[in-house]
Amino acid sequence: MIIVASAIILVCIASVSLIFFQSKEPSQKFSFEPVDSIDSTFGYVSKTRTERAIYYFSSNDESYNNALVNKNERVIELAKKHLDLPRQEKEIKIYVNANNEKPLNDGHLNRIVLSKDSEPSIGAIVSNLSDYQLPAWLCIGLELYWQRDEENDSSKILGQSDVLNSFKNIIYNAKPMSLPDYGDAWVIPGYLDENLVRVGHQVALLYVQHLAQKGELKHVVDLFMQEGADIQTVLEQNWSELMETPYLHMDSRYRYFYSYNDVWFEVHTEKLKTKYKQANWEPQQIEEYQNYMELGIRYVEEWLGYGLERPLSIVMHPDPHPSIDYGGRIYRSNDDFEIELFQVYKLPPYKAVHEAVHALTFKKELYSPFYPFTEGIAEYVMYEFEANYKQYVYNKFKQDLESSYQRKNEDLVDMTVIKMYERFTKTPYMPSSEFNLMELLHVNAAMSFVEEGWANRFDSYKFHSKSYGFTEDLDEYNKAGSFVQYLIATYGKDKFLHVYTNVDEIERVYNKSLKDLIDEWKHFLNV
Repeated sequence: MIIVASAIILVCIASVSLIFFQSKEPSQKFSFEPVDSIDSTFGYVSKTRTERAIYYFSSNDESYNNALVNKNERVIELAKKHLDLPRQEKEIKIYVNANNEKPLNDGHLNRIVLSKDSEPSIGAIVSNLSDYQLPAWLCIGLELYWQRDEENDSSKILGQSDVLNSFKNIIYNAKPMSLPDYGDAWVIPGYLDENLVRVGHQVALLYVQHLAQKGELKHVVDLFMQEGADIQTVLEQNWSELMETPYLHMDSRYRYFYSYNDVWFEVHTEKLKTKYKQANWEPQQIEEYQNYMELGIRYVEEWLGYGLERPLSIVMHPDPHPSIDYGGRIYRSNDDFEIELFQVYKLPPYKAVHEAVHALTFKKELYSPFYPFTEGIAEYVMYEFEANYKQYVYNKFKQDLESSYQRKNEDLVDMTVIKMYERFTKTPYMPSSEFNLMELLHVNAAMSFVEEGWANRFDSYKFHSKSYGFTEDLDEYNKAGSFVQYLIATYGKDKFLHVYTNVDEIERVYNKSLKDLIDEWKHFLNV
């Protein structure tokens, strides 16, 4: 979370109070009854049904509950009246939790979970009504706009030029403060400084008022609902008008869906749909990770000669997996594949490119019955990408090799690493020397043969004595990556890609058996 201490923000917040729900005499009286369903086991004690929705409450405060129902009914009514939301009839269930209580959400589109502390929940109703097609900032702006007194002058806030100018100054200074351009990132609870989130809410209200006054509000909502190609152009034209600055950019990458589960928000780029789990992520960190993974996926596409038809889905876990030391995994999700990366808050996403190779080979329907080929191609392409672009893996191993050099006179293992590296590179090593990552791949493979504990072995249930072509010579990632690199460097990429899926044709393609190729490679490693 980024914290900004700025006088201008405080001035802005002081100038305009947030228009959150305030209890007032309701226009309709609702009757409430006890909850006798399974929902009672989750702390819900009271419920009521209207023509539009069913409401469940964790409190028996009928005065508050009645007022909240009236407020939300107004939002639902106006969404249908002015924006035709929802586009299809749906049963709406609204659950209201106590303050600071982690909401329960089953992921269904007809279930809305609100906090009694209404600030984090503003926009959730409209987001659900749009089937999560609208960005959160627009949902927030719409709810704040509709919660205003109908008799209130809709131009009141826009007429306060000093307030608008304060907002402008904050938005203009976003880049120097390493903040994203205005968009959903500004309204995600707990992501930016809470004062900036309040600014994000107020700017959303101003923008919706601007669209409404121009008669553009329904048009913009329709573009989102229809996934119109020119939505970004229309948004930025209106944004530039509101901020009185030509060509002002809006950020459409961040997506906040009020899901309330442990996926906090998503970031969408051309090749990626990245889901970030809850952590103290910094905007600069997110930007760096997204750029790295986007670059890596493009490299894998080019290497395989296969272009993604839709963005690759990646889930970023800040903590380690209980059974995975670090790294990631891939699994089938509906009709596609999804990647999970673990321990990527304190450590960079080292395995992103490795797992992307799996995703694209599977999407291309390239499957190898020989598991060392499956992992070897992923490991090799990751090393090759890092060798070309000098990113996280390159820098990590470069530092590790420098550390081994510093300890080589004190530790026999470190001395062995340096000697092996010098043999593969055919030149004496110095920390100031140019680092060759591809040769270090072979060093790691050779060390896995001779040094106990060096190997990063495959899961035993994926490669074992009954697996196709099982051999202990290729039972871990370093060896598999090195072997694939050797085959490609020695015999060519085309031959390898052919035998990758047609392992039974190895002898015909290479004029050697798999065992002969492994022995040849081990001779190259000198093990």
